[in-house]
Amino acid sequence: MSEEILLQLFDRLGHIENTLHLLVESHKRLEAEQQEMRKEQQEIRKKQQEIRKEQQEIRREQQEMRKEQQEIRREQQEMRKEQQEIRREQQEMRKEQQEIRREQQEMRKDSRRSEENNKKCKKGKSSRNPKRTTRNAKRTGRIPTDPASSP
Repeated sequence: MSEEILLQLFDRLGHIENTLHLLVESHKRLEAEQQEMRKEQQEIRKKQQEIRKEQQEIRREQQEMRKEQQEIRREQQEMRKEQQEIRREQQEMRKEQQEIRREQQEMRKDSRRSEENNKKCKKGKSSRNPKRTTRNAKRTGRIPTDPASSP
């Protein structure tokens, strides 16, 4: 029986050895898979870092764009203010031009009135024109009776 026990022991040892061998192989496979997973994780981390860097660059660019937009808005506001000032000045100039036109019209009216008055005065004097009266007096030998024409 001892031989039989020994055979059983050897048989069991063989099974244990096979099981150990399978365990070792499984362990090696698991270690290889873990190693591969670590490599993949490192690659993932590298890609994540690259993505973070790209995101930071995008944020910087966005910040720059915001600054440019703010500057554009400031310039637009300044331009609007200038346009408003120009419009105010143009309105003031239009008012001044209207005032000048009114004054010119008034001056024309006054000038016409003055011309009409001068014409009326000349017509009134032309009938008593001292030159004509003096010429007529010389021709006729009569002395003019108009006090304006007498010396």
